Amino acid sequence: MRNTGAAFSIGGGAGTFIAPLVIVVIVVLVWWNRGVSSKVGAVALGMVLGGAMGNLLDRALRGDAGFMQGAVVDFIDVQWWPVFNVADACVVVGGILFALVYYFGSDDGIRVR
Repeated sequence: MRNTGAAFSIGGGAGTFIAPLVIVVIVVLVWWNRGVSSKVGAVALGMVLGGAMGNLLDRALRGDAGFMQGAVVDFIDVQWWPVFNVADACVVVGGILFALVYYFGSDDGIRVR
């Protein structure tokens, strides 16, 4: 299934607006990476960054109408949840993990600055 919108196919056809926004988010995440002082935080941030870049590459390379006019390919269908892909899962799981590390830290002093 091709998704030209955002998560859960919200905003179908809005790829021309979503792609530049994702580029800005990627730049901010790369810049923000300097503040991550734990391995768990770095993994979480890497998951979010990798998922965002994966979806951006789908948009950049899978479009017949031109650069950044493509669609993300969603292929995981569990029947009771909207169709998604591995990059979407990485963004969500990485974001949750990063929020948990940021909020709670860990017993061994691992924290995100």
